[in-house]
Amino acid sequence: MKIIFLDIDGVLVVGDDPKCFSEMALINGEHLNHFHKSCVEALNHITDKTGAKLVISSVWRNSHEMDILKQHFKQEGITGEIIGKTPILREV
Repeated sequence: MKIIFLDIDGVLVVGDDPKCFSEMALINGEHLNHFHKSCVEALNHITDKTGAKLVISSVWRNSHEMDILKQHFKQEGITGEIIGKTPILREV
């Protein structure tokens, strides 16, 4: 199985897109930043061509439940399947 360990900030939410920060998606009462369209397209290309699954390694995994992340990714057009998130081993 191919797996992509995916960060979100700086990868799908990028600083040069004002839409990412000015308009936020609302998922089950949570406000989440929009993803940059070309970044979504690039990730979809990779997952569609390789069949890779997604594991969230972003700090978003700390503050958002898995179902919220999956809903947001679907709403933003991500086609890859999220199969998990990396554990939080300890606070530094």
